Amino acid sequence: MAIVWKNGDVISADKLNNMQLIYSTTDVKTNDATDLPDGAVTLDLNGDLYQAASGKQTLLGSFKGPQGDKGDKGDTGDAGAAGPAGPKGDTGAAGQDGLSVKSGTINEDKNGAVTGATLKMSDDSTINLTLNKATA
Repeated sequence: MAIVWKNGDVISADKLNNMQLIYSTTDVKTNDATDLPDGAVTLDLNGDLYQAASGKQTLLGSFKGPQGDKGDKGDTGDAGAAGPAGPKGDTGAAGQDGLSVKSGTINEDKNGAVTGATLKMSDDSTINLTLNKATA
C-alpha cells in the first residue's frame, strides 16, 4: 500500500516498507467502497489519486491537467488496398432491340450531284444525312 504522509506522522519500518502505489484499471470515485487498509493510495485510469479511509475512497488530487486545445488536422493517409471482388450479380433484364435501317434514298441536286441521303428506320422514323463537298 502507498502511504500518504501527514504532519506529525512517525516514520516507522512498516510505513517505509509499504511505500507503493496501487494502480487501478477502473474509474475510482469519491466514497467508492474499498477493502484497502486506511492510508492506501490508488491511482485510477483517469490520473486521479485516491486514499482509502474507513472503507471509502477519498480524492486527494489529479495528475491530469486541463483539456488542451484541439490539434491541427492531420495529413490525409495513404489509400488503402482494394477490397476483394464482390459476388457476381444477377443478369439484368433484356434491353430493347436497337433501330435498324429499312431503306434509304440518295438525294441529288438539279445537276445530279449527291447531296445526302434519307434513311427510313425500323420504327418508320427518318434520318436525313447531308453530304458536304470537302475543300482543299
